[in-house]
Amino acid sequence: MTTKRTDTRPRLYTRPDSKWWWFSWSTVDDDGNPVRYRLSCQRLNLTPATHTHDQAFEEILRYYGMSDIPEPGTETLGWLQKHLPDRMRRDGIQAKSIKNTGIALSHLTDIKGADTPIATLARVDIDVYKMHLLERGLRHATINLYLKCLTALFQRLLDDGRIHYDPFARFKPLAKQNDRTLAFNEQYIAALIRTIDEDTSAKYRNDPVRYEARKRLVPLYLFLGLRRNEVLLIRRDEVDLERNRILAMNIKDRQRRKRWITIPRSIRDEVQWFLDTFPGDHPFYVCHPDTITHDVKRWVRASGIPEDLHLHSLRHTFTTLALRYESVWRIKDHLGHSSVHTTEGYAHTNVDDGQEIDIGIDLGAHRERQNGKT
Repeated sequence: MTTKRTDTRPRLYTRPDSKWWWFSWSTVDDDGNPVRYRLSCQRLNLTPATHTHDQAFEEILRYYGMSDIPEPGTETLGWLQKHLPDRMRRDGIQAKSIKNTGIALSHLTDIKGADTPIATLARVDIDVYKMHLLERGLRHATINLYLKCLTALFQRLLDDGRIHYDPFARFKPLAKQNDRTLAFNEQYIAALIRTIDEDTSAKYRNDPVRYEARKRLVPLYLFLGLRRNEVLLIRRDEVDLERNRILAMNIKDRQRRKRWITIPRSIRDEVQWFLDTFPGDHPFYVCHPDTITHDVKRWVRASGIPEDLHLHSLRHTFTTLALRYESVWRIKDHLGHSSVHTTEGYAHTNVDDGQEIDIGIDLGAHRERQNGKT
């Protein structure tokens, strides 16, 4: 009898109506369909009277060319790495999945060793596997892909009865890696401001005043740290230039509660310009919210800085700079966040450490407190 290499070892047993040893095993045919064989050992002349169980079992393995298939529970990673491609190919798995699973298994073999029995793997090996791949510089998405491949592989072994549990069944995927540039540094800010000053698009020459107003909105977002609509919806009676503060509405709050925002010296003239130029109740609402978003995106592309940056990146930049001088709790109230964890998520490392900027909080009082402590 000729057939493909089996996936499970034969099971040897006796039957009360026969004097021969009987064996059964599962395999697949040339088309990948599962086949189970139940045959007697009459051809090999193996009986319980003349051959013990172990002797008959060795004869069967030698006759059908299955002597290199280990007992369930004793398979090693090296054996699995050797027979994995053929098994997955017979199961109809795509070539890309076979390749990824082979790579994932090779990393696991490098960590634990080729002679490590599969049954001895524990859930603690998941963390070791993650750290190994992180040290090799692999991306989080790639590591999660390899872990998913190993989970599918061990689930297949679990279904075959070769292992009793899947050590990779409850792995926790690594957080999604964010390689985007989310905050402006000093060079990016200078390039953006330079591009805005030099922008004289003919498209906006019919209304130069409002186009100038859209340019002047960018420093407000940078130095106040407000959201897009929070700047545009500021009312005239909510601006107190005598005390250098603005009463800004929290658009994320259901009750639309308002908070006082300090006006830094850097943009006091900009705020005064809006009040003098536009006499309405909303002097800062000079365009549709989407218009200023598209303008900033266009200026970012024209300045040659990373295109991941956008209007909301100015709020990230403000938070990153402010957290160097003030407590996270005060910045949280300034930004209108509900949790300090949200505020901490706005801090980034690509902003230059040496940059100093007069942001919209009372940095002078903070420096006086620091000097008093020293």
